[in-house]
Amino acid sequence: MSLSRRGAAWVWGLVALALLLFFINGAKFVAHRRLQDAEGGTRGQLGRVRGAMEEYLKSHGGALPPSVKDLEGLRTPPPTLWIGNEGARASVPHEPTIESIDVLSLAGTDSGKWAVVTSTSDKDHGMVFIDCTHTDSKGSRWDSY
Repeated sequence: MSLSRRGAAWVWGLVALALLLFFINGAKFVAHRRLQDAEGGTRGQLGRVRGAMEEYLKSHGGALPPSVKDLEGLRTPPPTLWIGNEGARASVPHEPTIESIDVLSLAGTDSGKWAVVTSTSDKDHGMVFIDCTHTDSKGSRWDSY
């Protein structure tokens, strides 16, 4: 009789281990999915800011706004970078911001801010990008988008 109790204990132990592994992997999947959603949202916001910049440049004869915050095409303030990326913040150590910097080319400086190419001689004049040299979950640098 004691042998059957041991067998039952083994079975219940294996069931408990299987459930534990299931929940651990499920939590990892959910965290990864949230990270991907946040990153996708950030890339979508980049597209929104770029569209507003194109409109601004067209309506102002190619003149740049003083800052990303001054883009008229944005019906709301510019999106805050790094909000919702708490899972990514381990690899992206920047604080949430709506600030922007002026740069001379698309070469990133890793400020963690919106960046605008201001050099009129650069082919990318007026280009908006995320000035971050860290990588997203796909392994792409944020300043490459």
